[in-house]
Amino acid sequence: MDPLLLELGILAFIAVVAVFTAYALKRNPKAPPGDPLAALVLGWCVPGAGHWILGQRKKAIFLFVAIMLTFAAGVVLADFRNVKNADNEFYWAGQLGCGLIYFIANVLIGNSPHDKVPIEWYEIGLLYICVAGMLNVVLLLNLFNTPPAPAPAKEAA
Repeated sequence: MDPLLLELGILAFIAVVAVFTAYALKRNPKAPPGDPLAALVLGWCVPGAGHWILGQRKKAIFLFVAIMLTFAAGVVLADFRNVKNADNEFYWAGQLGCGLIYFIANVLIGNSPHDKVPIEWYEIGLLYICVAGMLNVVLLLNLFNTPPAPAPAKEAA
């Protein structure tokens, strides 16, 4: 199967799930304020963006930095190489959880042969990248339980 076709199929599946989830959240009276579809889509594209939209600014910044550092450490350990679907389906699927970062890295880095760094370092780097993607998926699930941000305290007159 063509890897690009598989990537597009997975993205289409994610989009359908996001639309149905957003519809369910809008019908839920306990849902946090804000656009849930935008929070889900942007949260997948950029780690922490969903929490930012829901008003959890400090949490969003912390999560963005943590996931980006994990992803960057993985890229460095893997000697600036990504994995293709034909190489390892599990790491490849985990990388998709990183959202747009995966696609940007795939365009900028590409996939070079494994001859510069020992295979053990390459595997550890891919594991870091996969963990970053899975953490982003967990953050998307956390959006369902994110309470609205507290209103800023008004000064007494």
